[in-house]
Amino acid sequence: MAFGDTLNTDTPAEYAERPSLGNDRIREMKRALQERLDVDHYFPADTPGAGQVDDADTGEHRQLTLRERAVPAAVGENKAVMFASEIGGKVGVSIVDEDELVKDVTIQTGGVHVLNLEGKDFTAAAAAITDDLTIDVSGGKLQLKSGDAANGVQAGHLKTGAGDFVDGETLAIGGSGVQVKTGVLGQALQDSGTSNISEATGAWADMADMDVDITTTGGDLLIVASFPCQHGGAAQLLVGGVAKTGTTWAPATTDDKVPVSVQWLETGLAADTYTVKVQWKKLTSYNPLCSCTTWGTKRVLTVVELPHAVS
Repeated sequence: MAFGDTLNTDTPAEYAERPSLGNDRIREMKRALQERLDVDHYFPADTPGAGQVDDADTGEHRQLTLRERAVPAAVGENKAVMFASEIGGKVGVSIVDEDELVKDVTIQTGGVHVLNLEGKDFTAAAAAITDDLTIDVSGGKLQLKSGDAANGVQAGHLKTGAGDFVDGETLAIGGSGVQVKTGVLGQALQDSGTSNISEATGAWADMADMDVDITTTGGDLLIVASFPCQHGGAAQLLVGGVAKTGTTWAPATTDDKVPVSVQWLETGLAADTYTVKVQWKKLTSYNPLCSCTTWGTKRVLTVVELPHAVS
């Protein structure tokens, strides 16, 4: 910034001006000093009268401008120095104490200027941060306090009386604290086979490696079975020994391989353990063949209990 009056410690030169100009030079020096101090300090003009700066607030700080510099090499006893320093390519505020220990107080990160909080700050303040319910110090680090055998993390971490936190349908209190109720997220089971098999009886027979035992929480099951087959035949899905749906297939020629798929959505199932399986049988004089090893594929039965609320 430009100043109106110069502040030159080498002027006026000795014997270079008339003594009568001394009053001009004194006024000039006062104005020059005021202008420079006014960069950060408060100087209300003409208070309480013209040419006076005797306001009760004169000299107070309006701001504190710090110029970037290197860390001071030495600080006097019983003193601390606050200064601007380059931290990560941007200017921040630092402080160094009489033991030359430096703390970067503020930094710029992610496009914002923030307090530079470090782990050591919390360690030093541990006594003020810890409490009777949730926070403790171990090995110089802050951590959640251990819970008890019944509740895992203490109820105080969630709310006084953890029961206020659960909703009766999706969340409950178990051996590990508040947890999602069983069945809410669903489950999936699968069985598969890669051997070569065939059916020759002409009556419904269980298909090898195509059965799943699932313990449900009472909801809906999505069942999908798929396998490759040569020669015509039929297949059906059973849940708890009850046939639910089926399909038939007939290749164009006896040597054609057909991809067979059967799907079923079982709804309103009560909570219990069920066996889900695939049965098949031949429909012609040719035995249906599922030659997984020969064809380099496999037959698969997938049972999914869909996510749902459990009361």
